Amino acid sequence: MNKIKIVLQLIILCVITRTSNANHVEGGSPSPAPYVLLTTFLTGANITFDVFNTIQIVKGANNKSIPITGLFTGASQIALGIANYSTFKEMQGISIFNIGLGTTTIMLSAWNLITNKKPKEKKTSFNFSSFPTNNKSVGFAFTFKRKF
Repeated sequence: MNKIKIVLQLIILCVITRTSNANHVEGGSPSPAPYVLLTTFLTGANITFDVFNTIQIVKGANNKSIPITGLFTGASQIALGIANYSTFKEMQGISIFNIGLGTTTIMLSAWNLITNKKPKEKKTSFNFSSFPTNNKSVGFAFTFKRKF
């Protein structure tokens, strides 16, 4: 856990240093480091929300916090892509990627909210249990149930 904190602090330090150096040079263009860092963060978040939304669409779920949060992160990634499309000409491909992934996340999140599927009842269960025997030892049992 400490290694992760150190790596994140170094990344933030690099972003701050690079941004402040680019802004102090006269006529210098803004650094793309914050854009790349936000893109990386939102890409990880949106791919995670896409996976969770897909699982909830298939299996059904009553929890709506994942699709609602997915709507916000998807919209954020779309806004990031649109806002930086003309700012960084060399990174227009990343901007298009941001717009596409944000749109995908919004569509899956909206679909998850609209379908409102109830969780499916489990038809199969496995259980382990213990019980006392006549000679004061412990017996183990395995049960398997299947509803038809």
